Amino acid sequence: MTRTTPGSTHCFQHNSWVKSLFPVQLLGQLIVSMGLTGTKLGCAEGGCGACTVMLSKYQPHLRRVHHSVNGCLAPLCSLHHCAVTTVEGIGSVAGKLHPVQERIAKSHGSQCGFCTPGIVMSMYALLRNNPTPRMADIEEAFQGNLCRCTGYRPILEGYKTFTKLLVCWLYWSCWSDGFTGAVGLLALLELLV
Repeated sequence: MTRTTPGSTHCFQHNSWVKSLFPVQLLGQLIVSMGLTGTKLGCAEGGCGACTVMLSKYQPHLRRVHHSVNGCLAPLCSLHHCAVTTVEGIGSVAGKLHPVQERIAKSHGSQCGFCTPGIVMSMYALLRNNPTPRMADIEEAFQGNLCRCTGYRPILEGYKTFTKLLVCWLYWSCWSDGFTGAVGLLALLELLV
């Protein structure tokens, strides 16, 4: 298991450390015990997404694959040959914010901030797999994240800047998402305003 923070990497492979783990210890418990406070524990049932982290695993036929997972549900034994990235591993105010963090801040997509690390990690995992997602991809990536303070509009507004908008000369087809007709035209006009 490797702990990565900006500028440093810590490997935990010492036998006494491994022996001290409970057989069914969860990733979320390990993250907290390592002193990484960005990943939050909300419901402990996989329903809120506050504990979302990114798992990366090399698969020969797909190359590297990144998944966002709930740390509160992921047993340590399922992480064999995986790299775990927490919100601390992608950027910080002490160094430089990652564009995902920067966009949520600029769009005022956070109030209390409890859900923000999970939402950031869901978007980060999506962008690692697909650098120019469609809006439908972004909405699907956030299906496991709840936000009770801010609501989703400012979050989606900030992250919509990552999408690839295909503007068509014909006014009947505006989005690469498949919005067509008057709905697509209204969506395009909303973006331009």
